[in-house]
Amino acid sequence: MNRALIVLQLNEVNPEVLLRLVARGCLPNFQALLQRHPMVTTAVDEHGDNLEPWIQWVTAHTGLERSEHGAVHLSDAQHQPMRQVWDLLEEAGVACGLVSPMNASSQGFTGQFFIPDPWSTRNVTHPASLAPIHRFIAERVHRHHASLEIESSPVDFVRALRRAGVGVSSLAALVRCYLQARVDPRAAWRVPAALDALLWRLTLSLHRKHATRYTSVFLNAVAHYQHHYWTAHEPEHWAPRHPGLFAQPNLLAQAKLRPGDDPMTHGLVVYDQILGEAVAEVGAEGVMVMTGLSQVPFEGDSQGEGFCLYRPFDHQRLMVALGLGHVEVAPLMSRDMMLHGLTAAQQVEVSELLSSMTLNGRALFSCTPESGGRLFCKVAYTVVARPDDRVCWSRQGQARHVRFGDHFQLITFKTGGHHAHGFLLADPSWTDGWLQQGVLPLSSFPGLVAKGMGVSVPQSMRLAA
Repeated sequence: MNRALIVLQLNEVNPEVLLRLVARGCLPNFQALLQRHPMVTTAVDEHGDNLEPWIQWVTAHTGLERSEHGAVHLSDAQHQPMRQVWDLLEEAGVACGLVSPMNASSQGFTGQFFIPDPWSTRNVTHPASLAPIHRFIAERVHRHHASLEIESSPVDFVRALRRAGVGVSSLAALVRCYLQARVDPRAAWRVPAALDALLWRLTLSLHRKHATRYTSVFLNAVAHYQHHYWTAHEPEHWAPRHPGLFAQPNLLAQAKLRPGDDPMTHGLVVYDQILGEAVAEVGAEGVMVMTGLSQVPFEGDSQGEGFCLYRPFDHQRLMVALGLGHVEVAPLMSRDMMLHGLTAAQQVEVSELLSSMTLNGRALFSCTPESGGRLFCKVAYTVVARPDDRVCWSRQGQARHVRFGDHFQLITFKTGGHHAHGFLLADPSWTDGWLQQGVLPLSSFPGLVAKGMGVSVPQSMRLAA
């Protein structure tokens, strides 16, 4: 079966938000696709801290549940061999290309192109000529920075994009967005959607250049907007249903948005344009839209708190300030980071130090030892903090402190939380025989793709057939 498939991984998009915008006529390409493809609910059997995109996307890629694949933190998958859907397809002669698959592994990749997600620290970009693209995007994602100037050369980034076939107009759109953000910081929120649009144009160019039959791209802007700015989206509809969220002052939105800005709608309009281009390329039957999980409005943790998420300005500079300058640190998504190259004794020592640090009488960090000399850490403090507050700890019997605002920034006023149900938009010929009581287990995705492309499905992937 010689069919081509483009998978748009639109991370965590809320289906009700999308359908309301479709009903208002804002998303004509989604409207047209929904007339052909039913919206199928996807599901995972996870809750709490195990309901994370970097866990569930591994399930979607491998057909394995968390208890089987063992990847629980962002970047885990690159450290352990696993058979992913594109590996299965490549073995059968199906040319594959991937842009930014979340928490995936490039080990043994034999396909046409593979650009790792921005949080990968060990994955290899293939071909190597695309590495400047990954490096440029990763640096800005790690620093939450809307700038052309930091770190690696934008010239190398542009050259790599042009060699990959990305048009001048697509590059100009991103440059305009960066320049607008530089002139007006309240325009910087548009950068994630502009980067998603560029990633799509890159994906489309590489798909055409390499004639891939399985092509996927992971896009995260709307997930980012839902996490940060739900309070700016149709408050007249959402506030009565979620008063616990809308009663909170969203200081981040007040600082970063102009009156009337609606990042969630903007992001989905960008996705609608991307969808239209994908359908024009391979036809509606050759396009899948999937979200992995979804988000719903967040109303606080069990104590009605947890809205504020913080992140170091510069992870390595923080390590130096703590007397841990010898430790290699890799920023991950949001408030998370991974420390590398530790001996067993150092794992214990560093974990005890970070876990002992407090801010306003609360723990600042939580740490979990990982295999291979790694230590996963996240900023566990989630209530309001002032820049002059003191981070306190003790080392070698001496009390120490640093000013919170010198090392940490508020990156998220959390307005969206994860939900186990996502959705899939696909031609029914792909999903026929895979639904369980009208719901598609997310672990079924590799099997249904393989079967739909005429590839023998391993027994481990016959989870819903």
